[in-house]
Amino acid sequence: MTRQLAPLDRLIEYIPFQRPGENTIFATIVWDRDEGYFGLWKKYLMRENGRYKSDVYHYGGKFLMGFGEKKEFAETKVIVPKELFAKEYPAWERKWVEFMFSTASKNQCQYRKRRIVAYLIQPFLLLCKFIVNCIITIFLLLCGIRDINFKPLSHLIEEETSKIWQNTAYGRQDKKFNRYREEFESVFVYQRNGKKRPSFFLPLAPICPTVLFIAFYFINLKWHIFPNFSSIVGMVILLTCVLSLSCLVATMLLCIYNLIEKIVDEIFPEKSFEEKLHGYDNDQILICNGDFSTNIKSLPREKQTIYLKFMDFKRQVCKPLPR
Repeated sequence: MTRQLAPLDRLIEYIPFQRPGENTIFATIVWDRDEGYFGLWKKYLMRENGRYKSDVYHYGGKFLMGFGEKKEFAETKVIVPKELFAKEYPAWERKWVEFMFSTASKNQCQYRKRRIVAYLIQPFLLLCKFIVNCIITIFLLLCGIRDINFKPLSHLIEEETSKIWQNTAYGRQDKKFNRYREEFESVFVYQRNGKKRPSFFLPLAPICPTVLFIAFYFINLKWHIFPNFSSIVGMVILLTCVLSLSCLVATMLLCIYNLIEKIVDEIFPEKSFEEKLHGYDNDQILICNGDFSTNIKSLPREKQTIYLKFMDFKRQVCKPLPR
């Protein structure tokens, strides 16, 4: 299911279908006096966890309305032929092109963009992912962590990096001893059954010499690198100058905005009553009395907008992909 918002004066709207065969179209009139299109977008097109909202609420939590209430819906069924959809791409290529995306491509244009990324950038990203997986795995091995999953090293597309330590984390079940782990368990500290070793010395872990080397390196730092009183005073003066400059820039931007707003009002003055009345006469076509063609050339010339011409061209080169 997909939703769209279209202004009434556009007269024609292109609807992307996701599957051939019988499809149902529902339509209703909505409006928002306060925020306009952005307010309608937040109410009807914003997704939560990949799904559209089924109810609309005020920000204060009060129930405003359900989509099934206070609305009159028009409904029609259309048969969409298979010829309107693009041919299926090979399964192996789609897996390679779209493995980085949570949703499948909607049309040919979106698929082409993803294919460019897949063949030009994706190999480098996979190489980086492989290096990160190797570093994490080596770190866990040096710490002696049990039950490391090595599969993400060889299955970069199917497996996520987090699965390397997924079986080692807190609360994971150890099937061999039928128990749950309390924390990341290291062979240097815990026995296989979960009990602590009678005597353990964590610095014996191979990671500790590296940590000690870094600590001894930084212990030779000189005290003169820390700020003295004069440095603190200098920082305060610098911060004051930066704040003053920021206020000056903000004031100038506000003046420029007010000037532009005044110029726009002079160039595009409010329409007179006669002009508005003439506009109402031109909008009589919105009543939709009689039969109308979906060809944009059937519209009045002033209604053949650049947007409609672009969408008419796009539907020919960006055919939808069936799901």
